Order: sequence, then structure tokens, then C-alpha cells
Amino acid sequence: MFGVLLVLLLTTCLLAPSASAQLGLRTPQQVHLSLTADSSEMAVTWVTELSADNGVEWGLSEDALDQSATGSSRMYEWTVTIHSATMTNLSPNEEYFFRVGGASGWSGTSSFWTAANDSVHIAAIADHSTSSAAEATVQQLIDANVTLVTLSGDLSYANGYQPTWDDWGEMMEPSARRTPWMFAPGNHEEEALWGFAAYEARFSRPDGGSGSPFWYSFHHGPVTFISISSEHEYTEGSPQLEWLEEELARANASREAHPWVIVLGHKPMYSSNSYHGSEVALRDAVEHLLVNHSVDLAIWGHDHSYERTYPVIAEEVFDIGDQNGTVFASPTAPVHLVVGTAGQTPYDDFDDPQPGWSAHREASFGIALLDVDRYSLKMQFQLADGSIGDEFTLNREIPLIPTKPAPKKGLLPAAGLPLLLLATALAAVYSHSNQSSSSAGRYHHCPSSSCHHSTPSSSTLIESSSS
Repeated sequence: MFGVLLVLLLTTCLLAPSASAQLGLRTPQQVHLSLTADSSEMAVTWVTELSADNGVEWGLSEDALDQSATGSSRMYEWTVTIHSATMTNLSPNEEYFFRVGGASGWSGTSSFWTAANDSVHIAAIADHSTSSAAEATVQQLIDANVTLVTLSGDLSYANGYQPTWDDWGEMMEPSARRTPWMFAPGNHEEEALWGFAAYEARFSRPDGGSGSPFWYSFHHGPVTFISISSEHEYTEGSPQLEWLEEELARANASREAHPWVIVLGHKPMYSSNSYHGSEVALRDAVEHLLVNHSVDLAIWGHDHSYERTYPVIAEEVFDIGDQNGTVFASPTAPVHLVVGTAGQTPYDDFDDPQPGWSAHREASFGIALLDVDRYSLKMQFQLADGSIGDEFTLNREIPLIPTKPAPKKGLLPAAGLPLLLLATALAAVYSHSNQSSSSAGRYHHCPSSSCHHSTPSSSTLIESSSS
């Protein structure tokens, strides 16, 4: 009997983690930053394999982490402990150094830059995963030195296998511990048996009074971002739609501080890739709100390809722009981007012929890079090899003149259209008086979705509007 007990004791000692091993299991992993509703704050989230301290220390140099805060921890029905803490009273356009953990174990020291008030450099991606291409995308994001990454749904593709979330968290950490990442939920975040539990628990997001972890808003420099869920109810009378209308109204009223409004979501209102295609039900329910409140840009994923629309309302092109359809006065109507090109194999099941509202599309890995200041929003679709596949610019050359509300599921009404045409006419006069030459196509309202085919196409585009 004594021999049996001795064997059991020895076995237990051999299998039990040593004190140093247990400390390792309490060392912070998967460190990633996110924004809050307060632009002077930065949230940081990490995981440990055992329960551990929830602290964060930060400061203006690596050797002077003189500020600290204690956060909180949580779990879902998985083995890791998830921690979050918030750094406060941060100044704009400043580099801060930080580490997380505590006596149970500290992370290494990292640094990040807060956004400037008037200009930011943003990367937008979607449909990521843990593939080799997704890992290359993380390096591409690091090399781009952006101030924010947005991911419009389908993060890890864990599909219920929870260790994949940990693999993905480790893979994105080299970028996310130096740059905040913000998300919209995709269909792959809803997992069999788990629902949205991993998505809810693993990431911090602003508490903007939405009452839901699936839709929220935040500011980043001159931009108001509004993240919505295509995976939850959005029809008339739903909590999300009511919140969205109120949030868009607030964003539109704060244009002096934040001139640009960008919407994030997963399933696209406009896609000519027939693998999934346009989410018509979402467009029918939500597009009129984007038009009413002069949203500048909407960024989606779901289809594993890149596509950019012209400014469009109800499939009608509203502005063909100039310089081969790449420069536009804003606002005229929202431009829509599909950027499901961050890691999943691209597919090119594009509709033929190309719809009139589609300005450019291609099946390539890449990231959308946005340089935004108070007067312009410039986007480049940077391919995995660093070349540029597409680009466009929105210019705000005159003050915003709001239009009257558009009817649901339709174009601008007769009552509101003259105001918008007046705005575009004023823009044309302003542009003419400040440039040596004017462009006849600029600020042009297209009554037909095919009118822009007379615009010269660029030979550099893989599929231009004239294809």
C-alpha cells in the first residue's frame, strides 16, 4: 500500500507544474490594444493560462512607467483567463510605453502612438484567419505603420475550435500590441455550440450606450467610426436600427470636430462577387440612414475579394468623379468598399457584365490604407507585394450642406435633391475658381447607372467600370 502511495506521490510531483512553470502560465499573452469611447484612453486586453494580476503600467518612456491602473478579468467556457485594463489621460499624437500583468508576471514593454486630432493613417481589412497569407497581412500592417486597424468581420475562422482563437491572438499580437484593432462581427464569429461567446469575451470595445457588444461607435482623429452587425436583427423597430439612426444623427451633428463618418460591417450592401453578392436585405433596411446622414464610406468583407463602388444610392451612380473616376467631392453619396482580402483565398466569381455602380474589383490579397485629414480622405488598396491595385480620394472642399431625409429604399426625394445639387454646384464653382482647369465630369449626378461608362478607364485597373 505504501508503495502505491509513493508511486502516486512521485507521479503527481512529476506532472504538476513547477513554481516557475506556473509563473509562466500566468505570463500575459495575446496582448492587443483597442479604443474606447474616450479619445484620451487606450484599452489593453490579454490572456493568461491561469488566473493572474490585471494591472497596466504606462508612461512616456520605457524607463518611466509612472502611471498605473488595475483592470478586471473574465472567462467564458474555455480555459484561458482574459484580462482588460485602460490607460487614461493620454495626449494626442504622443508615444506611450506600457506593460501589463503584475507580480504574477509581466509582459514585455511595448509602445503605441495616440492619434493626432487632425490626421490619421488607417488600415481596413476583413476575413483574416490564421493562414500563411493572414500572417503576411499582419506583417504588411506593421510595415504600413498605421494608427488604427479595422477588421470588418470573420476574424480567426475558429469555427468552434477554441484553440484557433489563441493561435490567432498570438499571430496578430505583433501588430495589435502597438496599434489598436477594432472589429465588426462576421458570420464566422457565431460558432456552433459557442454562439458569439469568444467574440464577446476576448475583445474590449467602447461602451457607448448601445446596450450591445455588437454595435458601437468611436472617434479616431477626424473620423467617427460606427460599427454595426450584419449578423443581428437590423429591421425596422429593432434595437440595432434604432440605435444606428440616433448614432448617425449624433455623428452628423459633430462634423466640426470629426468631419468624416465611416461605417463598418461584415456583409456588404454592394458586391458583384456572386459567391455571396450584395446583402440586399441589409441595404433595404439601412441604406436610407447612411444617405440621410451623409455617411462618407462604408467598409465590408464577406466576399473574399476587393471591390469599390462609385458614390451610389439604390444602385444608381450619383457621381462619376474626375481623374478616371478616382476623385470625388464629398459628400454626394456613400462609397462602399469590400476588403475581404486579408487571409482567405480570394475568389473571382464576379458578375458579368460588371454593374455600373462598380468602379473597380479584383481577387487579390491586400489591405485598404486610408490617409485622412480634415479635408480629404485618400484610399489605396495595397496588394500583398506592396503595389497599388486601386485608389480614390474624397475631397471636402466646401462645408457640409445636409440634405433632407431620403425615403426608405429609394433615391433622394425631390425636396432634398435641390439642396444637394446646390452643394455640388457650389463645389464646382469653388473648384473652378481655385484650379487652372476644371473637369467636366466632376460633381455630375448620373440619372442612369450606365452613364459613367463614358468616363475613360485606367489601364492599371484589373477591372475598371468599362469592362
